[in-house]
Amino acid sequence: MTPLTPHPNLTDARLQLHYAIQFMAMTGHALSLSQPDHSHSSLDWLPEQGWFSSQRIEGPTPFRVTLDPVSLTLRVVGSQGEKIAALELIGQTLDQGLSWLQSVLSPLGTAVEKLQFLSYPPDDFPDHAVAHGAAFAPGDAAARQQLASYYGLTHDCLSQWVKEMAGASAIHIWPHHFDMATLVTLPETRNGQALTIGIGLSPGDRSYDQPYWYVSPYPDPPTDPLPSLEGGGHWHTQHWVGAVLTASTLIPGTVPALIAQINAFITSAVNASAELLGSQARIRDMPTSAWQITLIQRAANAWINGDADAFAELFWADGEFMVPGNCWIGPVAIRAVAANFAAAYAPIKIEIQRILTMANQAMVEWHWQETEIETGKQSNAADAIVIDFQNRRIRRWREYIDTQSCMSLPE
Repeated sequence: MTPLTPHPNLTDARLQLHYAIQFMAMTGHALSLSQPDHSHSSLDWLPEQGWFSSQRIEGPTPFRVTLDPVSLTLRVVGSQGEKIAALELIGQTLDQGLSWLQSVLSPLGTAVEKLQFLSYPPDDFPDHAVAHGAAFAPGDAAARQQLASYYGLTHDCLSQWVKEMAGASAIHIWPHHFDMATLVTLPETRNGQALTIGIGLSPGDRSYDQPYWYVSPYPDPPTDPLPSLEGGGHWHTQHWVGAVLTASTLIPGTVPALIAQINAFITSAVNASAELLGSQARIRDMPTSAWQITLIQRAANAWINGDADAFAELFWADGEFMVPGNCWIGPVAIRAVAANFAAAYAPIKIEIQRILTMANQAMVEWHWQETEIETGKQSNAADAIVIDFQNRRIRRWREYIDTQSCMSLPE
């Protein structure tokens, strides 16, 4: 399990938050300077507080409307972040929240009569009891906390990409689909139309009932063939074309390892999207540490899925796979031992604890749990692995296994 393994109550938490952020969207839409791209209706993420925020509203008393996603608390804050007023939404309806917001903003000299909820196509906005007059429910604060973690981590990742990529917009959270994204405008055009690549996070929707990261080229490119992707991503081609990395695809590990997987996905997907659009633009190649971590994650995933072919193809023709007392050389021998193991043990659980990289070598610590199919006996181990790389493949994998001091993995 990872800090981002989708919480069982994530869907309802997402839906309630989707409605809760509409207070910020309406504030920006009605009271801030209109922008051609409609970003005046978008939200910001305040990383220090872990809050959603409207755009800054100028006036005699500048302010923002914010939302603490964990406690479901609306706050109106001044230009220095000082609290002007607060309302816990739990137990309140949308109409009650709007009345409260109008009563708070009116003394600040704003045109509160302009405040109204934005309208969206009914077939393109999720339904919920809150939309029909129900009050916001207590729900699951842990699920909301996890959603906040998704946005916080993605904001950190996208902030780096925005710094590095020419043509990248500011980061916005769009109230229609509740996604956090930047839009990269490529230098080329097609028939006078701009070519763009969207990079972002969706907290979940009708396509995927879980959070996912996406990279979407525009206009939609041909889908045959589509380039391969790193980091566990795949191509989505139904109704829209884009690269997708779902939260459930993240390989168990520490937050830095998760970030490396997400960045590996984004790197490969952006370059693939630019190629599909016929653009010469490319972002930096994946740094050595990122592709090494990605390869290690692919190895872990191969063991978890019992995919002997996927593990063996990571090695050179004379690559060595070594465990205490045994050494197999070459993909054929490595595939055979991996297949035999998969036939005898399932499920396999792996939790990556740390990865240290240097030049063409990496050291890995992971916790391993296996269940013997025939007897149901469960065993745990703490493994230390030293891996030598050459041209993005494994030259030598040496594994040290500790079955004495390890802890069992959580269910």
